[in-house]
Amino acid sequence: MSLNSIRTVLCLTKGDDQVFSMRLTNDAGLPVDITGSTLLLDLRNDTRDRTATITDAVNGEFEFRYDSVDTEQMTPGTVYGVLARIIGGERTSLLRVTLRVEDI
Repeated sequence: MSLNSIRTVLCLTKGDDQVFSMRLTNDAGLPVDITGSTLLLDLRNDTRDRTATITDAVNGEFEFRYDSVDTEQMTPGTVYGVLARIIGGERTSLLRVTLRVEDI
């Protein structure tokens, strides 16, 4: 998996609950076992960082949750960061992330 070739855009609406459900796969499209991992949405210079809730470790499934109380406090705009995996004390950046907060 090449960090330079993968980017995802996540959009939040100010004041809404939001769940981003994701699955980590390898280059062949097969799920990556994330047992024992911590997955972090690490946003540059921002307080919207989140640690994932792992929902099915063997199948690489996890989610990031934002509740309406969190999103109501967010300033609309765009921030950049990475999805990072931490396992055995080693951190690896998996993909680039763009988080957009919109006030509709």
